[in-house]
Amino acid sequence: SLIAFLVTTPYAILDFHTFYVGLAHMWSFVGGEPTAKSPRIFGVYEILFELFPFGATWPMLFFFLWGLSVTVRRGWTGAEKILALGFLSAFLLIWASSTRYTNYIAPIFGIYYLFCAQGALDILDRMKWRGVRVAAAGALGLFLVVYTYVYADLFAGTNTRESASEWIMQNIGEKQSAGIIRNYFWTPGALRSPDRKFNVVKGGDELSEFREALTGLQQMSPAPDYFILSEIEWRTILHHSERDPKFMDIFESFISQYERVQTFEKLPQFLGHRLWMRTPPMDLIRVAPAIWVYKKHA
Repeated sequence: SLIAFLVTTPYAILDFHTFYVGLAHMWSFVGGEPTAKSPRIFGVYEILFELFPFGATWPMLFFFLWGLSVTVRRGWTGAEKILALGFLSAFLLIWASSTRYTNYIAPIFGIYYLFCAQGALDILDRMKWRGVRVAAAGALGLFLVVYTYVYADLFAGTNTRESASEWIMQNIGEKQSAGIIRNYFWTPGALRSPDRKFNVVKGGDELSEFREALTGLQQMSPAPDYFILSEIEWRTILHHSERDPKFMDIFESFISQYERVQTFEKLPQFLGHRLWMRTPPMDLIRVAPAIWVYKKHA
């Protein structure tokens, strides 16, 4: 009801302007042209072999598939049929979506882990020696703890946006300019700071659709002295270029005026070794996206 909405969303009244701007921004996504949608067959692969491994690790995917095979071989119980139906229903909704993020599968992690446990127990039962079973279970538990800790560590310490902001404030002078595609959550705070001494040039304003702002790079004349790009923006450019190559042409033409001078990144690592050997889903890099600083050729 309206009363419940106002009670739980008081800023809709207290700061109506910001509330309205937010709605207008979201409407720009609804009103624009649809972005490229990955093929349905690829969607199954993406969910099973990208979202689940990154969200819950490869070993757990193996145990999940093994648990399913165990269930199929011995026959489904009534409870397992209900769980499988719930899992399949959510899986189909994610599969039908035009964008797929790791957090989309969170609602079915409970069912997922039940089948994982079934697979793991079946494998442990096949081991003859108790010591081997204990060691295997301990190794799996340790791996999951390490994976969780390493990803959670991305939230700790100095964020890439903060590191980039510090460098920008120290190295971009009063009479210089810095360019961005548009201002969004990935933008280093220095580019919004009232204390900055340099000018900020944007391809589009805060309400611009990304493709519109990207096209706006063509109107930057003269080109700014520096240009700041995030990993999220780069992957978004790649995504839109799959549908229309002109977006990559626009970006490459613009960035050819620059050379990269600084990189700020924070990757999940353990004892100096990278945990992710493949490109992770977009939502996982939002915690600490790589920030690249480019300087215009002399």
